[in-house]
Amino acid sequence: DDVLVSPDWLSSYSEAIRTCSANIAFMGGDIVPWFPHTPDPDLVAAIPTVGNGFCGRTVSEKRLIELGEKLPLDANFAVKCNLLEGLKFNPNLGLVENQRTVGEEITLMQELLNLGFLGLWVENAIVKHYVDPKRLTLRSMCQHLFDLGRSEVRMKRLNSADQKHSLPLWTYRQSVSYTHLRAHETSLHL
Repeated sequence: DDVLVSPDWLSSYSEAIRTCSANIAFMGGDIVPWFPHTPDPDLVAAIPTVGNGFCGRTVSEKRLIELGEKLPLDANFAVKCNLLEGLKFNPNLGLVENQRTVGEEITLMQELLNLGFLGLWVENAIVKHYVDPKRLTLRSMCQHLFDLGRSEVRMKRLNSADQKHSLPLWTYRQSVSYTHLRAHETSLHL
């Protein structure tokens, strides 16, 4: 609902699916940020992830995706349905109420890689992802970074053999710092 697909998007995926080997479990393509207004260059210089709209992804020159490599993101990926038996997206990750936690697609792809499958980058399967200007405010960026941290903790706990351990101490420090920043955000200016 927030992407524009390139004219070759569907045919690129279709061709990749038709010609790929049986050990390819998922695929992904480029995600280009689509800004209705150009972000402030000073803000991009200070926080480089603003320049990719927090969503940009570029197809790797190496087409195969193996364990430990960057993975496609949810705005532009495909998974072979017949390989999903017994696997599912984790409901503790992803958009939950007002939390912008991420990782449901990443953990699924990592699970497929752990099972011995591979992924594939698809050239010309490009989408433009709309970046709401509201996401480029200090408050929104702080919330985004906080939610990324929350996502990392949840993903690591879900992937941990010992899920009974407590949260790392740095998460508490980060929470206090974020809460302090939010309390004083009206006095901060970029």
